[in-house]
Amino acid sequence: MQKKVNIKKLTIRYVIYLIAVSSVVYCIFFFPSITKQKPSSDDWFMLEIAKELYNKPLENWIIIKDPFNQWRPLPFILKALYLRGENRDLVLYNTFKLSIFVGIVILLYFTSKLFLKDREAAFLSALFFLLNPTNIGAVQNIDHIFKLTGTFFYGITIVFLYLYFTREKQKTIHIIICFLSYTIGFISDADAVAAFPAVFLLTIFNFWNKKVLFRKSAVIIFISLLIVVLYLYLRSIIVGGAFSGGLSGKQDIVLSFNILYNSFKLLVSSFIFSVSPYIYFHKPFYVALGIFFFIVNVAVISIGIFRSLNEQRRILILLLILAFIAMTPFVFIRHVSEIYSIRSTYLLMIILAYSYVLLYKVSGERLKNIIVIFCVLMLISGAYSLKVKQDMLLKRGLMAENMARSMVRAVPNPPPFSTINLKIDNCGVKDTYSEFISSDFHLTGGIIIFFVRYNYDDETLNSVNNPKNVYNLKWDCNKRQFLLLSKAGNDF
Repeated sequence: MQKKVNIKKLTIRYVIYLIAVSSVVYCIFFFPSITKQKPSSDDWFMLEIAKELYNKPLENWIIIKDPFNQWRPLPFILKALYLRGENRDLVLYNTFKLSIFVGIVILLYFTSKLFLKDREAAFLSALFFLLNPTNIGAVQNIDHIFKLTGTFFYGITIVFLYLYFTREKQKTIHIIICFLSYTIGFISDADAVAAFPAVFLLTIFNFWNKKVLFRKSAVIIFISLLIVVLYLYLRSIIVGGAFSGGLSGKQDIVLSFNILYNSFKLLVSSFIFSVSPYIYFHKPFYVALGIFFFIVNVAVISIGIFRSLNEQRRILILLLILAFIAMTPFVFIRHVSEIYSIRSTYLLMIILAYSYVLLYKVSGERLKNIIVIFCVLMLISGAYSLKVKQDMLLKRGLMAENMARSMVRAVPNPPPFSTINLKIDNCGVKDTYSEFISSDFHLTGGIIIFFVRYNYDDETLNSVNNPKNVYNLKWDCNKRQFLLLSKAGNDF
């Protein structure tokens, strides 16, 4: 009888290994398509500004802002170094961006193992994160590299601070790396403000557990507070206010019940493992599947926290609070999309995986089989959803590229300091969702000047108030091309 039980356990283990290997093979063949992503939407201004940044004084690289008055120099610096003032192919850049995501997956494995000391749970958490479709927007969008770098620096800050507190011999290098990552995170984006409450929470948690002295705790909290205050001061000088910036009506700060709504939206994005655009448009099957996965996952986490030992329960609650802290400052802005969920998903998948492994270990054979089957179905759904959403983004990029080619065909060689006016009605698809399903107007980012300048590789275009040459183009939704309506100037 004991032999049969062992065979069952062995079979389940090999099923899990098979799913893991299949997932890795799937990603090896699937992820290369990410490198083929073409720019669309907000990518245009990020690329054009970064291209023009090259060979400018160092001061420009530091105080660079985007058209929404956001100060996040690192994404521009990375693009500027890659483009070197040219319109270069983006395959290598996309590959570099993908390597950051792979680094986050590896870091997640070590984060889980460090906090919860369970290798199987760490492996499963990395698998959940790898095949979670909510991450594809942040991974794929060319301009959203700051979501990846922000998550990476947030993870490093947490890991090395926890290492500093929990190792028997506290190493100075751990705290140095922690604060170095904490500081660099601010260059990535304002999202790094989440690092301060995370550092504060971890310090208080370990002080309470007598793993760090009061004096050291006070110094760490003071330094972390000083860094964030200096950042806000510097930000106030550059963008005109410590909490300024962002697209008015969408990214402005709203302190109301909207915070709870945003938190719930990001939480749902992490747990549904389904095609979110289809859920948004109320396709019954995907809505039902998403609700099913969400309810079960929340229930499993609740059971996992309740059934775990006291020490592990404290760690799980700590990670859960850190996951909600990771939603800062997104939950405070008026509008938030699932693209902002990657950093909280990083920690939520650790909690979810540990809860499933714990539930598996304390369950009978029948429930063990149900847990394995459910996890397999969820991962299959995640992989399918990942593919669907990836195809949506690839399609948008190709559509934007066709628009760019059509514009160049309509006006092949505009003289320097010309203005090219593009009239693009809100046509194309009727319903839009985030970056995955967008109208023709949205494909240009709605900021025509950068769309024009990048595709012509000429920063003089649309750059003067009274140009000598003016071209007026209209986008024909049916023919999928730009038509030259009128032209005026000395050269005509």
